[in-house]
Amino acid sequence: MRCFHHGKYFSGIFGLFVFLVLVAGTSCVIFAFEPPMNPARTAGWLLGGAFLLAVAWRAIPVAASAEEFIEVDDDGIHVLDPDGEEEDFLRWEQIAYVTDRPGFQALEFYDRQGRRCLVVDYFLERFEDFEFLVFRHVGEVRRRMI
Repeated sequence: MRCFHHGKYFSGIFGLFVFLVLVAGTSCVIFAFEPPMNPARTAGWLLGGAFLLAVAWRAIPVAASAEEFIEVDDDGIHVLDPDGEEEDFLRWEQIAYVTDRPGFQALEFYDRQGRRCLVVDYFLERFEDFEFLVFRHVGEVRRRMI
């Protein structure tokens, strides 16, 4: 069984990043309605705020999973909480395909019904080893690049 987890300082630093992006996005939306009202200025602040809030929204699950451990064995992928309790288990047979999303820096695992059942980000320590073990079990045929 191989164990993978995020770096020692990753969760704190990434959590701070998400918080700052949320504050910046919210501030942009608030500044958009400060007088004097100018349509171009308001639109710029709203678009900037919407972008920052979208980035933060996408990053929240990564920050929430930063404390988890991932174990890979011959049965499948085990997701463990910081105390070692199993939160999720994905059997190799359940995986229909794996989508590699370099833009979002994540591997997304989909089951036979086409539902996304697990997302593992590139920030995992020894991610290359994890990726090698995954595709050794599921095969390159089931890999999709986006």
